[in-house]
Amino acid sequence: MSAMTAIPHSPSAVTLSPSPVSRHESELRRHVAQCRAGRSRWFSAAAWMERLHGALAPRFATTVVAAAGLIWLTVIWP
Repeated sequence: MSAMTAIPHSPSAVTLSPSPVSRHESELRRHVAQCRAGRSRWFSAAAWMERLHGALAPRFATTVVAAAGLIWLTVIWP
């Protein structure tokens, strides 16, 4: 027997890692589930509020002044 003789590995010594494809599929399934959960019954209200926030946030000071003016007008209106 020479020193170069290969020693067979036992099957229990080999560890199997999850394949990249199965890991990608599980991540994709989780992502799709999160997307479906995000489209709940409140989705349209949340989307509307995000649009409103996007329109008002850059003009925050103007929005505050306009809201204060409207409140003032409702208070003094006879």
